[in-house]
Amino acid sequence: NTNTHETKTVAGYGQATWTLLDELSLETGLRVSWEKKNREGNTHCTTASGAVCPPAGLFGPDIPDRSESFTTTKVQYRVALQYEPTADAMFYASVANGFKSGGYNQLRTPVNVSDQFSDENSINYELGARTSWLDRQFVFNLTGYFTDYDDFQAQVFDGSAITILNAGRLFSYGFESDVLYMPEAIENLRVGGALSLNLARYDRFTGGVSTVPQQVALTEGVGSPFPAGVACSFGVNCSQDLSGKPLDNAPEWDVSAFASYEYPLPAASIALFTRADYAYTGSLYLDQDLDPNLFQSGYHLLNLRAGLRAEDDAWSLTLWATNVTNSEYLVIGFDVPVISGYAGVRGPPRQVGATLRLNF
Repeated sequence: NTNTHETKTVAGYGQATWTLLDELSLETGLRVSWEKKNREGNTHCTTASGAVCPPAGLFGPDIPDRSESFTTTKVQYRVALQYEPTADAMFYASVANGFKSGGYNQLRTPVNVSDQFSDENSINYELGARTSWLDRQFVFNLTGYFTDYDDFQAQVFDGSAITILNAGRLFSYGFESDVLYMPEAIENLRVGGALSLNLARYDRFTGGVSTVPQQVALTEGVGSPFPAGVACSFGVNCSQDLSGKPLDNAPEWDVSAFASYEYPLPAASIALFTRADYAYTGSLYLDQDLDPNLFQSGYHLLNLRAGLRAEDDAWSLTLWATNVTNSEYLVIGFDVPVISGYAGVRGPPRQVGATLRLNF
């Protein structure tokens, strides 16, 4: 594949803050962007013997030179109302829009099939609070959000290339929160954590890639999950309707917590430190087609470390252990329809080690 991409962007933006009352302010922002994308490229394939790949081959046929371009102009805005009743509390409400520019799927796209995908557009609504308590020993933040995506750019793997499809409409909503406690009575102790819920669902997506079991069932004549009259053969992805289904690689729940403590040894100009980190990632699908064979159950991770460091940070010695419980999980997973199989990358197993750092 020989491809050249060129992007030209021009943008102008401004922001203003309006003080309505002593505790109340209005923030406004506006940005205008113009973008032009050019792409020139081709695909050429030969077999081991030097012959040109047949049209029906996995990597064929050749795609002649394509010279394409498109332009887009977007107006983005943000409006936020901010209320600060005290020096330790701030509440806000905001609405803003955004976009992710379109582009080209450059690999092995047939001449009669458009290789362009459109801009992704979104509108985001937020309500939030930023607070501190007990003379700022305790911090608590909370944000609720709702995001409406139009022409969401879904990344898919069809067995021979990674491509992007415009999925139609997607809703994502939930909340994020975090806490931090720094007790005055125990100096250098920090305890904190975060909790978030994200519900991401396709409202409209009729062109989702089919799963391996769906294609195998059709190939073996066991029964087709596709509409009558739809041509579909092994190695060629027929679409499925994912409207109302969850977004892949988007766990609903994420939980994290940490505790750290540092104890100085003044006589030796050395500090002893310890830290524990815990994280829980909720269940999710690893691939856009929501194949049940690529469903990752929720998993827990625990990392520990302790060590000594010089007060001037000239050196430090750390003993550490990651994934202490040796949880098994996949960080990447995808199906390969052309071989009726799957591939994945496991997360790192339990690891134990020591690190010595010298600064000079």
